[in-house]
Amino acid sequence: MATLQKEVEKGGKFITYSYNISLLGLMLNRLSPAIFIPAGKTDVHYRKKFNALCYVFGWWSLPGIPKTISNIRFNNSGGLDITDDIMLNIKEESFPQQTVSIVYTNMSYDQLNKEDLKAFKKVLQNTSGEYYIESCIAGLCINTADSERRTFAVGIKLNGSIEEHLPAIKKDLYRQFFKYVVFRFIDLSQHSEEAVLLNRQGTRIF
Repeated sequence: MATLQKEVEKGGKFITYSYNISLLGLMLNRLSPAIFIPAGKTDVHYRKKFNALCYVFGWWSLPGIPKTISNIRFNNSGGLDITDDIMLNIKEESFPQQTVSIVYTNMSYDQLNKEDLKAFKKVLQNTSGEYYIESCIAGLCINTADSERRTFAVGIKLNGSIEEHLPAIKKDLYRQFFKYVVFRFIDLSQHSEEAVLLNRQGTRIF
């Protein structure tokens, strides 16, 4: 445990990669087991492995075509860093079992696709003057319950109180997004754990 902690402090990371398999017109999307990448080491071997699964098995359904492209881009961008969640839950008995039971978790975020990025920029870079956002990072929440609606975390730093301007910001966003979309707002000026995680995993709008 102490050795692992030292390796993480040096910059080692637990990464998971995405892959999809199409069978008889149906598409299954999965995340790989957590893979530890030591500091200074490359993850090219693991990226290629899960990209190869996408290339060989992912295309053979209509939903599989765009998902294959999305997964390969996701893996090539570095996959998903779940180091914080692993270190939060790992115990001594996890090592011989090679399994970590995730009981406590941080929210994880996926990068925005081109359409969502364009929509966020269109709204938040061209405000009416009621508020001015200095910087913005957004990510798609990917470990919400299956029953929940599509949820974005939106980290913003602006001139004034976020609470004061939230109604106007939400109103502007819903001009570009469907009403069933949920927005969770994070104050980037507070440097909270949520803000640090979103900054690491999300997409910088500006």
